[in-house]
Amino acid sequence: MLVSAFGRVQAHTTTVRDTVEGMSDTTRGPAPSEWPAQPEPAPPAWAAAAPPAPDFPPAAVAAATDTPAPAPAPTERPRLNALAVAALILAVLLSPLAALFGHIAAAQISRSTGRERGAVIAWISVGLGYLWLVSGVVLGFVVWQLLGL
Repeated sequence: MLVSAFGRVQAHTTTVRDTVEGMSDTTRGPAPSEWPAQPEPAPPAWAAAAPPAPDFPPAAVAAATDTPAPAPAPTERPRLNALAVAALILAVLLSPLAALFGHIAAAQISRSTGRERGAVIAWISVGLGYLWLVSGVVLGFVVWQLLGL
């Protein structure tokens, strides 16, 4: 029994099994292998009337120019962010300030739109800085407990 939106009780006699059993393979249509073959479409009229494409550059023009092509302009390599290097040095010296410097360096590098590099160095410094910070807090707590302060 179902209750409609208006509060009326409706008898529901159709089940999922009745619905599935009522289906047959003919409702699905023919299999793709049984479809009729489609003829190949004809090429458009403008494609048949087009002349063959010439060689570029033409052989006469290529033979007439003896000067080599100009060398491509050298691309400038992105500079290494100095704050990322400072953060790495602080991380090696076991300073928690490496996390702060690394975060600032990573932000500068992401805003530089490719003019600076060193994001990996900055994020390694951030991780090491947090490691030293947590290690310092744990070590301080252990010392505090051992001394009984």
